Amino acid sequence: MFNFKYNQMKTNTRQAKVMILSFLALCLGFVSCYDDSGLMEKIKEIENRVSKLEEECKAMNTNISSLQAIVAALQQKDYVTAVAPITKDGVEIGYTISFTQSNPITIYHGQDGNTPVIGIKKHTDNIYYWTIDGEWLLDAEGNKVKVSGEDGTTPKLKIEEDYWYISYDNGATWSILDKAVGEDGDSFFESVTQDENNVYLTLSDGTVIELPKKSAFIQFEDINVKSICLNWDTNFDGELSYEEAAQVESLGDKFHSTTIGLFKELKYFTKLTSLDETFYGCTQLVYINIPSNVTSLGSSTFSECKSLRCITIPKSVTSIGGGAFSDCRSLTNITIPESVTSIGEWAFINCTKVRLLS
Repeated sequence: MFNFKYNQMKTNTRQAKVMILSFLALCLGFVSCYDDSGLMEKIKEIENRVSKLEEECKAMNTNISSLQAIVAALQQKDYVTAVAPITKDGVEIGYTISFTQSNPITIYHGQDGNTPVIGIKKHTDNIYYWTIDGEWLLDAEGNKVKVSGEDGTTPKLKIEEDYWYISYDNGATWSILDKAVGEDGDSFFESVTQDENNVYLTLSDGTVIELPKKSAFIQFEDINVKSICLNWDTNFDGELSYEEAAQVESLGDKFHSTTIGLFKELKYFTKLTSLDETFYGCTQLVYINIPSNVTSLGSSTFSECKSLRCITIPKSVTSIGGGAFSDCRSLTNITIPESVTSIGEWAFINCTKVRLLS
């Protein structure tokens, strides 16, 4: 995403250090009593300054990536499940924000500095656009730059010769910004607050992003599904949390020939990589949401699921075992991605209504 190209800055610093050391060696060759403490102190200052700039670039990179992830979460109508502070040496330096579906994001605090403040704002067209120091980021034609979408653009930042540069055409051209001073930079995030229903992220330019919260527990639509899933309730509180679901590696035969009807929440079982005879004989199963991390649908996975109407196989799946969907007589549509390279015998036998989609 936002790759901060400060290699040139590091190269220039290395060259400066080599020149200083060479000069020092030359001087020592002629004057054996020469006091080099001053030069060594300068070298140490350069190393510390480079280290601070590198840390600042890393935090900037993380924060900008988090901004894009926040927009994606909003577009996917995702929910926040937890906001946890990050501490270093006993001092709070940022937060980790967890979602029901999206990966957790990390945001860092900052202090006064000359770091360009990248932000986002929603325009009257309900689309988020990039801002810099509170103003719309404009391309060469004077158009606002979208954060995401097919025509979205990712601005890039780099440090070169002790100055920040920005590019919004993938590095083809660069515009100079402020001097990089090597101190703690301005945070993109001024504050993180929350109430019972929402988390509020206030950016440095005053923009407030509102993210809806959701209980840490999965809300199952089918009470029969919940009853079975409590097999993985590790703290025995009568609920299955998103964290508990994410630790399950196998469903075994717990669902065999049960009366479950809807299992949309299977998508939260993000550690599952294969399903093998998992839902065999679930004759009342109508709909299920396969996790995006599953790579294999083994033999008889959905065999005799006579009420199953349609199913989308995620792009992560590479193989479908023999009889995986046998006797799914109500199945009309099934989407098989290009990632599938192996389909076993009789995978769709007696699926009299099925129409394969790709």
